[in-house]
Amino acid sequence: MTEAARIQREVLVVEGMFCASCAAAVEAVLNRQPGVIAASTHFAADAAVVEWDTSLTSLETLRAAVARLGYAVRTLSEPADAAAQRELKLGARLAVALFSGMWAMLAVAGLYFGQPSPPVAYGLAVASGVLSMPALLWSGWPFYVAGWRTLQARVPGLDALILIGVVLSVLLSLIALAQGRSEVYFDTALMLVTFQLIARIVDRRVRADAASRVRALLEPGEGQVQRVTAFGQTEAIAATEVKLHDRLRCTVGDTLRVDGLLAEGPVWVDRARLTGEANAVLVAPQQPLWAGDRITGGAGVMTATGLVGQRRLDQLASQVRRLLTQKPAWQRQVDAFARRLLPLATTAAVLGAGMVLWTGGSAFDAAVRALAVFVIACPCALSLAVPLAATRAVAVATRQGWLFRDVEAIQHFRIPQRVLLDKTGTLTEGRPTVAAIHCHQGIPETRLRRIAATAAQCSAHPLAQALLTLDEPNSSEGRGEDVPGKGLIWRDASGETLIGSRSWLAALHHWIPPREGNRSESHLVFNGSWLGCFEFEDALRPPAGTAITALRRLGCTVTIVSGDREAVVGALAQSLHIEHLAGQTPEAKLALVEILRTSGLSVAFCGDGLNDGPALAAADLGIAVAGATGAAQAAASISLLTGGIEQLLRIFSLLQQSRAVMRQNLVWALLYNAAALPLAITGVVHPMLAALAMSLSSLTVLLNTARIRT
Repeated sequence: MTEAARIQREVLVVEGMFCASCAAAVEAVLNRQPGVIAASTHFAADAAVVEWDTSLTSLETLRAAVARLGYAVRTLSEPADAAAQRELKLGARLAVALFSGMWAMLAVAGLYFGQPSPPVAYGLAVASGVLSMPALLWSGWPFYVAGWRTLQARVPGLDALILIGVVLSVLLSLIALAQGRSEVYFDTALMLVTFQLIARIVDRRVRADAASRVRALLEPGEGQVQRVTAFGQTEAIAATEVKLHDRLRCTVGDTLRVDGLLAEGPVWVDRARLTGEANAVLVAPQQPLWAGDRITGGAGVMTATGLVGQRRLDQLASQVRRLLTQKPAWQRQVDAFARRLLPLATTAAVLGAGMVLWTGGSAFDAAVRALAVFVIACPCALSLAVPLAATRAVAVATRQGWLFRDVEAIQHFRIPQRVLLDKTGTLTEGRPTVAAIHCHQGIPETRLRRIAATAAQCSAHPLAQALLTLDEPNSSEGRGEDVPGKGLIWRDASGETLIGSRSWLAALHHWIPPREGNRSESHLVFNGSWLGCFEFEDALRPPAGTAITALRRLGCTVTIVSGDREAVVGALAQSLHIEHLAGQTPEAKLALVEILRTSGLSVAFCGDGLNDGPALAAADLGIAVAGATGAAQAAASISLLTGGIEQLLRIFSLLQQSRAVMRQNLVWALLYNAAALPLAITGVVHPMLAALAMSLSSLTVLLNTARIRT
């Protein structure tokens, strides 16, 4: 076996990761396994991308290694484990911490700010410990578990620091009580837990579960299909039960659940889920059909070639998730800082404790000095800096109808040099409409409209649906049929109506007058006579032209990137005076984005369909316009509830301001730690004062974040 053949790559869903430190532990464990070439983990997507040599290790071995850390691991095609999906109930933990902390702080206030007698002071100290226990034991439990896991994996981060700070605070407090003293530090541990719960809740709201959104790509795997038996009968089975080479019947209205080859046909399919284009496509026998295709005309039988988990749709889903799990530069920097945090804090604590012992202090006093250092070293403001600013930006954006999916879109935003726009559904409405009606001399347009609407009621073809909007059908009492690739036939009491292409009607020996034009057209023949024709177009969204002009003034190069025909895309691009690329597959769109980014250009991509998913995920800024599919929303950095590209300039403005505030928060948090740590080492800062300073630092970050607005 060649070396290339031995290399395998897989996207693993890792369920139960609590924070970036958890992801770092998973990544470290995977990278330590023999045979692993590379592993990258992203807790926001609940996923790890692993590449390994199959001659040295196996997928089962890698999964077992991660499972030993306490996480549930599965591949994309495997069903989710309901037990592993249970909510961590961070809100409930915070409520307990606040309620317990409120009463504990009352006891602490009486202890520190009053002048109680020794017996009363001791009683207040005991009360603060008892009242703190529910929060310390239950509310802080996720941090202790995460901290212990990262210590085991030898990649300690913030959670390990919190674990040490809480344990040291409680131990010193218990020792003091055992000695009959009232100098306790339960309040310090409470502040550590409470502020970290707030930070994690905010962070989790920003980092919506990318894994659940990507599952939208796998939706056609659910449902039933009609399998043709050896005796020619049909039976309904689940899509997951389909086997290779099974014969499946497909009729008008069906959404295909597996890939296959058309054995009997032809059929018309709406391939908008994969290509983004609403125009129906004629599929002839021995041509491929894809999961997600919707049959809009004709009926046929297909042979299954791509089962659930192996379809083109699944490949796109995996590709999007890989892009989402690629670790950005800022995350790598945070991980590196987290790995150095505990050794730095431990060194500083030992230095502070050593100074106490050097000057003749007791071991207890040395431990208190070390506790103050650990509390100061806990970067609560640093952990709040990014999620708070991101949450504020998300809240402001939500009021405008913009849903943020990715914090990195804020942190690394710059005005894009290239803006790539999908056509159908992004620049245009995505629904064919009748643009012009041409009647035979002497034929009233009202009559032509009524005949067309009556005949069109028999078809689900997009063009027929456009004709239905022209008038009310005369009657549903008639018989109609689709002629795949050609048109439709309607017969009722008044006669026979044919609507379709020029070539089809001419082949039936009907006279069709010559015409020239760039639009799609359908001709109508009634009882053997040509009565007129209809021209169709997909209307441009009203604000699109103005928005493109504004983007060009901003310095952006705007390009239409579409899967539609050259004639259609070229005409639209010419009317807007911008560049265009036609006939682009999902893979081609992704390749274009990657080429532009590799050349150093910042890229924004706007789209609405599954075919846009990989490009949306790969772009510096992916924007899914209103009405986009769940797949596009899953891959995009921002999803719009209303409107389209006319929102881009305002989105850019919010991103710029939010990025500035986020950086200010980070600078302040780092300055706080840099200034406060020497004070704690030299004994200027008491543990209680350290916890208060930590709170004030977090409050400063909060107030600065409130400045973000549209």
